[in-house]
Amino acid sequence: MADSPTVAHLLRERGPEDHPALLFEDRGWSWAEFIQECAARAALALTWRRAGRPFHIGALLENVPDYLFWIGAAAFSGATVVGINPTRRGAELAADIRYTDCDLIITEDRLAGLLDGLDLGVRRDRILDIDTPAYGELVAGHRGADIPGRAGGGRPGHHAAAVHLGLDRPAQGRRL
Repeated sequence: MADSPTVAHLLRERGPEDHPALLFEDRGWSWAEFIQECAARAALALTWRRAGRPFHIGALLENVPDYLFWIGAAAFSGATVVGINPTRRGAELAADIRYTDCDLIITEDRLAGLLDGLDLGVRRDRILDIDTPAYGELVAGHRGADIPGRAGGGRPGHHAAAVHLGLDRPAQGRRL
């Protein structure tokens, strides 16, 4: 049986297309623009990937374009997006995040305060708020990046997945 196409492969196929991929409020992105946004974030994420371990990106975001850009970035970089449940608070939220061993967390202004004062197991410089100028500068610094895995048969993005965190946990001793 032939291998099924990966998310990264499917996204790469759409890359040259100029028709709409994403419409949000008064903004739109063509497929080409959407893929470039994902590639920029993948390149950024890869600068913080730790070798020899699973690569987890925590997403504490509402339904905003950046959530989709980061799912695409995960597909291109071999990461797993961990959806962080914004209804959790305090010690429970911190435990959830520590349990999934995130390499970085992406959040937004209206949810960032949920992380204040918590021991998350993530360095503070790896918590990125999409509503800040610093985040915009980080992403801009990676725009124009090649799509990771393009020449390598879909790798490193061949195992990317998305999970949602906070309602149920995997069986004790099992890692995501």
